[in-house]
Amino acid sequence: MRSQSEFDSFAVVQDTVNVGRETAVALKAQVATDKCIMGLLFLIVIGVIAIIIVKIWKC
Repeated sequence: MRSQSEFDSFAVVQDTVNVGRETAVALKAQVATDKCIMGLLFLIVIGVIAIIIVKIWKC
């Protein structure tokens, strides 16, 4: 049989693993959001550059 201290240490390890898992999920969501924002900013910059090129070319 396991002693009470072994059960307590197992519970602490499980809790630490659960906290780590939750942190990893939150970080993945943040990275995905950052990538979406960067993608939209890239499209805006490309659009502005395209507008400038078209205006210069038509003059």
